[in-house]
Amino acid sequence: VYFRGGFGGLEFNRSGFLGWASYTLQDEIIQGLPVDRLQMRYRGPMIGYAVQPNKTVHPKFMMMVGPGHVEVNDEGVRDKILVLKPSVGLGINIFRWLHMDLEGGYRFVSDTEQPSLSDDDLSNFYAGIKFKFGFSW
Repeated sequence: VYFRGGFGGLEFNRSGFLGWASYTLQDEIIQGLPVDRLQMRYRGPMIGYAVQPNKTVHPKFMMMVGPGHVEVNDEGVRDKILVLKPSVGLGINIFRWLHMDLEGGYRFVSDTEQPSLSDDDLSNFYAGIKFKFGFSW
């Protein structure tokens, strides 16, 4: 299963990051879950820190928390959820204006009240790739 989305924000002193992110999983059939179709969206603020960001490869830490909703089997009933996504990864400075992050973490989902799903069904490990474009570095 893959999520798509994006984020934007401001970097402070090349190490700190404060921004906003939004992610969507739409109309996916997921093997192993007790539902036929699942739609999930969440968004919220994210904060991050890079250690020695001037090096070509450097460690990064990110945290996102925000509200969202989940809908199963196209029933039209949206259940509100809360998502917490801590992650750790590597930042790679490809060019002065292009950076790539490889990250992994765990997506904690809480407050699921769908009868066919639990918080554990939606919570899971994840990995991701982020590309950052800009001229302020």
